[in-house]
Amino acid sequence: MRKKVFVVGLSGPNAAGKGLASQFFLEKGFKYFSLSDVVREEALKNGLTTSREHLILTGTELRAKYGMSILAERTFEKLVEKSVVDSFRHPSEVEFLKNNCLLFFLLGIDAPQKMRYERAKKRMRDGDSISSFEEFAKKEEEENSSGAGQQIQNTLSLADEVVINDGKKEDLHKKLEPIYNRLVVRWKELKGGCNE
Repeated sequence: MRKKVFVVGLSGPNAAGKGLASQFFLEKGFKYFSLSDVVREEALKNGLTTSREHLILTGTELRAKYGMSILAERTFEKLVEKSVVDSFRHPSEVEFLKNNCLLFFLLGIDAPQKMRYERAKKRMRDGDSISSFEEFAKKEEEENSSGAGQQIQNTLSLADEVVINDGKKEDLHKKLEPIYNRLVVRWKELKGGCNE
């Protein structure tokens, strides 16, 4: 039986604006989770840092050892009625939550690569230290490997809807509002049809 939860999953490449999309749903009363938190916990437990390289390595190892949907499985246990879940990077993670949540909607967030490079440079998060656009593009190519590694493009292609975040925060939130409104209607229908 599916868990009676309304989950918006977020997928998309580095610096596309998934954090801003999460903010939108937080303001709507959703609780935030990230599949990356599972990886961070594991990396620290194994004496590694939370640099992008270590997280990619740890995520790949977790998937190879416990199965491709392990990050989603561990996060699933924590989900509350309305949850926004960030960092889907493998199709199996999407499949697991689609099969186990009453309402699961995968929202893709994307932006032009040059624009994402500029954003990554500006925010300089752990692991964002890239010296050139070429290096940024090369790193992205590596992140779209197959097997137990990340498959960001394959995952993004499964999105129920993709929003292009090529403007300001307000523009993104304006694009998300009608999607949210449709989902609320769907959630009420599904919940109403559920036996308590």
